[in-house]
Amino acid sequence: MRSMRLEDEIITSPLSRAMDIRGRHVVIRVFKGAFFEDEWFFELIEDQYSFNVSETGFPSDRDALDAALRCILASI
Repeated sequence: MRSMRLEDEIITSPLSRAMDIRGRHVVIRVFKGAFFEDEWFFELIEDQYSFNVSETGFPSDRDALDAALRCILASI
């Protein structure tokens, strides 16, 4: 089995969460690469077929979570 290289690792933030907003079940996954300088991104998963991944990186996992929440609120 091939060992995973550090640059292939993904760190998931403890701020990631699942929530119900106005009848919609949404999973927010906040993640970054393993390197200290890597930026944080978010992924929104609604149902098993609908998802959105941020194209912009954020300096902190809190900033990425806040952007994800703004994205959700803008779409409802």
